Amino acid sequence: METVLKFNPNPPRVAYRPWRETPLAESYRLRYRVFCQEKGFFDHQAYQDEYEIDSYDRHAIHIMVTRRNAKKNGLEEVIGTTRVIPHTKCGLPTEKFCDNLYSLLPECVQSEKMGEISRLCIAREHRLRSISLERTSFTPGNNQAHQRYSPVLVFLLKGIHIATRELGIQYVIAAMEGGLARILFKNGIALAPLMDDWIDYYGNVKVYGSSIKEIMNGLKKNAPAVSEIILSSTAFGDEDHHRLHIFCDDSQKKFSECIARRK
Repeated sequence: METVLKFNPNPPRVAYRPWRETPLAESYRLRYRVFCQEKGFFDHQAYQDEYEIDSYDRHAIHIMVTRRNAKKNGLEEVIGTTRVIPHTKCGLPTEKFCDNLYSLLPECVQSEKMGEISRLCIAREHRLRSISLERTSFTPGNNQAHQRYSPVLVFLLKGIHIATRELGIQYVIAAMEGGLARILFKNGIALAPLMDDWIDYYGNVKVYGSSIKEIMNGLKKNAPAVSEIILSSTAFGDEDHHRLHIFCDDSQKKFSECIARRK
């Protein structure tokens, strides 16, 4: 079945609320569980309140996937999250450990039109879940029509596409472990490595980057099912009733309302 993205067409105009009173709280809590408790990338003792948050969150567009939990009276829980950070005077997180970042980029990339994808994580119990994305529009013999994909990851990719489009971002970078890069490749996202060597930055990572145009062209060719969902005005659903949310800080309120009007 398909379900329309649940964006409120008339978002309430309210004064700024602390992030603890917004959906971001559960997003930060999921990041704490994954990056501090499970992977040990960050010292959990530095986050006594069990929220993993940094200075870039204030400027980022946050993407979350939720699912209703029958064991919690049908309340929605955040099961996947990531963020898109536009290039500002604060720079990008990768600059902290990659001094020559800008020399690695294609000459045509303008800093004001680039952004970084980071803090992508999925709750442990949902990482291995997958569904088949079959579409009648696929041609006979196209094996892509019968591949299985992570619904949570595809939702996150759709949110990333919406956020980059609204922010005018044409080129994205991401510092990733080899495992995450392989998962993205399996789901049709093939970012190009910008360096040969691995860098120790909360684990061994490489910096990857591609233009949005290159990513979407690759998706259309290698994973048309994912491409169709990302570009459509609706989102697929299943028995878990996944929902996509895009949220941003009050300083980006106009952007938030612009996103909310889209269907």
